[in-house]
Amino acid sequence: MSNSLEALPVELVADILGELDIASLITASYLSRRLRAVASESSLNPWRRPILRNLVDDDNEYEPAFKHLSVRQTVPRQNWVEIMTLGKAEYLLFEMTLPNLKEAEWEECFRRRFLPGWAKWKSDGSTWKAAFMKVDKDADRPGRLQNNLAHLMTHARLVVEFKDVRIIVLGVLSKPRSAFSVNQNARLLLHPPGITKGEEEEPVPSEETASTEGSDESFSSPVDLPVPTRNALVKNPKDIYRKMTHPLPSKSHTRYPFYTPSGEDKRWLGTQELEEGGRQWVGPMLVTAQLIGPQTKEPVVDGPPLQDLDLLVGAGRSRYASLTWADLSAIAPWLELTQKITGPGLGH
Repeated sequence: MSNSLEALPVELVADILGELDIASLITASYLSRRLRAVASESSLNPWRRPILRNLVDDDNEYEPAFKHLSVRQTVPRQNWVEIMTLGKAEYLLFEMTLPNLKEAEWEECFRRRFLPGWAKWKSDGSTWKAAFMKVDKDADRPGRLQNNLAHLMTHARLVVEFKDVRIIVLGVLSKPRSAFSVNQNARLLLHPPGITKGEEEEPVPSEETASTEGSDESFSSPVDLPVPTRNALVKNPKDIYRKMTHPLPSKSHTRYPFYTPSGEDKRWLGTQELEEGGRQWVGPMLVTAQLIGPQTKEPVVDGPPLQDLDLLVGAGRSRYASLTWADLSAIAPWLELTQKITGPGLGH
């Protein structure tokens, strides 16, 4: 049996090792010089699959052997960028033995995990490792309750989710009296021009249905308003958009800004001009970053999941982080904003 394994191509041996759990792979990597060489080879990297099996589901407990993986010399270094990007914050901080990474590698971990605006925590003279640990610690710390979001008559939508934070927008959906109050940037933020839900797209509501839903601020027909054309201007969205990697979206939004068929990418409610039942986003829209905790994603209110109050009310939904223009540019680089106001007073 040993001779048969030794005779196999190294690519096939690495593929077999990749099916093992981490404890078994550690044992196998010490059985022979050839297995050790295959396990240590960064181009083959049989560790990636068992590592990702631990990281992709936040509800699962990590394998016990995962805790001290950094002491194993057979684990290629590139795996640590994914571990530090996707790992649970409390596990990285309080349980795992951290690796000895280079400064450039810590910077890559930081930029893949956190929003660009959070780089402000790296003060002059400090290292990227110190900044990473400080931000991760703050993200895992309980915050103060912010009830000011719960009582507002708004609609909330989930834009994209990352490991420690999810981007939520809050605004007003209505059938406006004129086109002047329609927030076209709000629509473009949720629906990048040219990108649709694809084959799983919901059927278009009838015009009769669209005219009866929404607020009392109705108008004669939803098509009377100028709306962005998401299909006519872009023949092939893949020529313009690229899947986001810095920061790296969670599994539920792994194809962002493209549609991810995960059940949690709910940016499309309806299609084209009749999205949201024919209503439009009117007036200002608030874009905020909500920190993700152990209870954040547990449904606690009656109503549609991952919409409106389900995003805002309940345990684990009261912690928020600052969002900068750099962060907005990172999650929606297709937006062309004509004015950016920074600081107290918002220019008034």
